[in-house]
Amino acid sequence: MRDALILCEPASEWVSSLRAHLDAAGIRVIETRSPRDAWGELRARPTSIVCWSLAFTSPERVAERIFAQRIEYPRSRPVALARRGMWRGWIEWAREAGAVDVLGSTRDLRRAAAWFVDHVARSAPKVDPRPSHVLIDPSWRLPWDVPAT
Repeated sequence: MRDALILCEPASEWVSSLRAHLDAAGIRVIETRSPRDAWGELRARPTSIVCWSLAFTSPERVAERIFAQRIEYPRSRPVALARRGMWRGWIEWAREAGAVDVLGSTRDLRRAAAWFVDHVARSAPKVDPRPSHVLIDPSWRLPWDVPAT
């Protein structure tokens, strides 16, 4: 399956802004309401970006999820999402746990969207244009230079 941005948040605070920034790039935003659903989506797309909302639960639990994601899915990218008032005290927790970015406002998405697009492009499977069933012509092994007897 193609990579996506998996959004785990209790309310739809971020989803419309994320889609506004990423739809043009062809990046699918998958909204989940529970960490269990987010893990299921991550299993299906192990190199995706996962945005964990700090409003969902305690910041300690979010840090644990980010750390677990970095261990279990090292090619994925965890991001922490928070409201301006609450995120200042937890930015170090999220970064220490392995978050590649901490976004405190939907205004931060313009900056983050560029690396989101870059990550999805880099993790896309490379397609070889040659068919896999091409046979090598064995006629080059024939004795062309040997005189007929």
